[in-house]
Amino acid sequence: MALVLSGSIVRLEALAHEHEEGLWDASRDERTWRWMSIHQPQLMLEHAFEQLGCLRVELKTDAGNERSRSAMAALPAQFEGVHRKWPDVRANLLRRLGR
Repeated sequence: MALVLSGSIVRLEALAHEHEEGLWDASRDERTWRWMSIHQPQLMLEHAFEQLGCLRVELKTDAGNERSRSAMAALPAQFEGVHRKWPDVRANLLRRLGR
């Protein structure tokens, strides 16, 4: 099995064993994170708006992923809220109702 670098927010997985050393190098290089926060969104948004003709693009990230949330704010993207799963919302409402 190929190397997997997992954190609480990001998972990097080598496609094959011969890519493992490069994956380690990339994970330690700040240019990788710069590319992911600037160049990758530019390419993705350019494709969505100019090639696909989209009028709106929705970006989602984990609420705890401050790096991604900061990158989105720098676009600037409009923060519209935190998505929550219904079971969590329901449990919270029932708890507040004392049930």
